[in-house]
Amino acid sequence: MSKKPAMSDEKTDEDYLGKNLPPSRQQQKRIQSRKFDEDVMIGGLDQIYNEFPHRAPQFRRGSEASDISTLMKLYKEWAFQLHPGVDVLTSCETIGNKPKVRQYMENLRQEERKRYFKEVLTPHEEVKVDIR
Repeated sequence: MSKKPAMSDEKTDEDYLGKNLPPSRQQQKRIQSRKFDEDVMIGGLDQIYNEFPHRAPQFRRGSEASDISTLMKLYKEWAFQLHPGVDVLTSCETIGNKPKVRQYMENLRQEERKRYFKEVLTPHEEVKVDIR
């Protein structure tokens, strides 16, 4: 049988460098978060366009305050999910002026115009009343 080496009170270089410290004292590795850039912004705008119509309140007369409160909570939740710990409003103002985001917004507007003309205006045009 082999004998275990006796514990010595001498400190090694690894002790001084912090390698033999208990886990609570060792430096934690920093988790890299993704950078808030045009691609993250476009993904967030796409999320608003696709999900908010289903989650936003139906605005009713007399309950405007609670409807706005609910809408603001949705936007706060969206901003936190988009990029936690960043002032999204300030970042949106900066990143929103970049060409890639501006082009995406223009495409969304055109898509919404087409949907509006198709779903809202076109059915009413088919019903024509001839008043003589």
